Amino acid sequence: MQFYGLYSEFENFSATQEYSDMAIERAIAMHEGDSIPGFPSVDVLQYLISPQLDKLRDPALELIQDCYSQLETLASSIVDRIFMRCPSLRPEIMDIICQILQRERDHTRELVEAVIDAEQNYMFVNDTEYKENRTSIAPQEEERQEYDQNGQPIPKGPQNPNQPQPSNAPKPRGTNIFVKEIRARIDAIFKITIRTVRETIPKLIGYFLVRLSQDKLQAELYQKINENESILDSLGEPKHITERRQTLNEIIRTLKESLKVLQRDPE
Repeated sequence: MQFYGLYSEFENFSATQEYSDMAIERAIAMHEGDSIPGFPSVDVLQYLISPQLDKLRDPALELIQDCYSQLETLASSIVDRIFMRCPSLRPEIMDIICQILQRERDHTRELVEAVIDAEQNYMFVNDTEYKENRTSIAPQEEERQEYDQNGQPIPKGPQNPNQPQPSNAPKPRGTNIFVKEIRARIDAIFKITIRTVRETIPKLIGYFLVRLSQDKLQAELYQKINENESILDSLGEPKHITERRQTLNEIIRTLKESLKVLQRDPE
């Protein structure tokens, strides 16, 4: 259930909701570099989407820790049941198990962070819908319908160069033509990334933390118990019980010999 709930808070999340048009225009201006002014580079997408993709890191790491905690709790309950007659061994056995689980948890964390870093720092999209709808060099600016003073639409077509232009006509802005398209592309890339990591990260956790822990736990636990003499000694009887048994066996043997003597010669 925790796997299915990963990134559920991002289902209706818009990656550009925190960016105003002015912020996007400023990003375009910052990353023009040596290119023709007004033409944004891929660095604009990288600059704007990277902080949003970084939000995917904490939920993934929290999921790893939650899964580790569940494995540790489950292991503790199993150890308590198996070593019910040897309560002194429970801390040592749990310490070995936790070391194995922590090692697999740290390895899984490295892999998950590598996936997040790759998504955050390298832009690559092979989604069919994205390639069909978001790969044009420049979006077409929507046509505006103009009206005269009487509210009648002005027909579009060749204009008379001698006709004066209205003073309140909107002036074209070089970067505005890209703002809407960049906003749409960032949202599209973020949704594609969410779809990818929602399936990839649970697989990494399920295999490298859960499955490998199960596969390695029995063999390594068996090996470490055999290497630890104190645990092997704890699995046996206490020394005073062994000595007491030997003493009682000697007494029994003596009594049996005495019984034989008495049976041969009661007087």
